[in-house]
Amino acid sequence: MRFTSVLTAALFGAAAAAPAAPAAPAPQAETPRIREAVRITDFYARKGPLNGTLDGPVSSVSFKITPVRGNGTVPVSCSATAAEGEKSIRFKPTAYPCEDSSSHWDQYSFEVSRPKPLDVFDITVIHKAGPGFGARGRASVPTYCHAGGADSLVCGQVANVTVGLHR
Repeated sequence: MRFTSVLTAALFGAAAAAPAAPAAPAPQAETPRIREAVRITDFYARKGPLNGTLDGPVSSVSFKITPVRGNGTVPVSCSATAAEGEKSIRFKPTAYPCEDSSSHWDQYSFEVSRPKPLDVFDITVIHKAGPGFGARGRASVPTYCHAGGADSLVCGQVANVTVGLHR
């Protein structure tokens, strides 16, 4: 009996002293796969009336989206203007359609987030490429704002921006 107790203690002691098996790695969040890239160019925004601050309402935005597919791609024009009787465009999650693309199912639209800081506009580009199929991506568009007359500021893009669109 004593032999069994010593043998049992030796076996359990050896098991406790043995190095533990490495833990399985934690699952990682999947990085979204870029389906398409587009460039935002010619971005322009108007803010006003300012009412004594530089953080006035954004009354309009316009820009072009050019798919990065090689030579020969035609830019798509996008714009939004404050509705009649309103001082500002509606910010995200309101989506504005861009000019009509080649078909009903191949359309771009965009959302604008309230600018923070005052001269950077976050734009979300949405490309609806078919029923239940599309991609989206977001980028910050840096601008330079200056007096635009009539108590307003105009902001123009200072660097082209490429946006990766993913599901």
